Amino acid sequence: MGEEAIEQDYNEYMVLQPDASVRDYMWSLFNRIVLKGSDSSTYSEMGRFVAMYEGKNGNRYHRIRLNEEFKRLKDEYNYREKGFKWGFYLIGNERCPHSMKYDGDHDFNEFPNVVPLAGDDCTLLSCTCCLGAVALRDASGRLIRTEN
Repeated sequence: MGEEAIEQDYNEYMVLQPDASVRDYMWSLFNRIVLKGSDSSTYSEMGRFVAMYEGKNGNRYHRIRLNEEFKRLKDEYNYREKGFKWGFYLIGNERCPHSMKYDGDHDFNEFPNVVPLAGDDCTLLSCTCCLGAVALRDASGRLIRTEN
């Protein structure tokens, strides 16, 4: 949404909800975006909003994003033949000792359903960890080939 569309939407919302706050409007907007089938980055923005503007821990929203991203990567790389053994790379935040325990390459089978980040052990109010696909390497640093 552009700036003008947000202003118009906000004004319409306030007519319908005259006692609402800007915070209420933001949550209404977040929820409408999620219901429309937004990408998982919306959840990170929700977590950031909670941490920055409400001063609370917003990691539960970032955890939703990380787990959706993990499942997407697992489906895309773990079960499709690509010639190499694929895994994922967790990028932790240096200010969070918990996340740094997991920083690096991992096999998808290491975590069956969810990644152990953005939880109660996270030391930040707004988790910034992320993950991406990576071709796994053996102890010699060579890519691990899969049988065709």
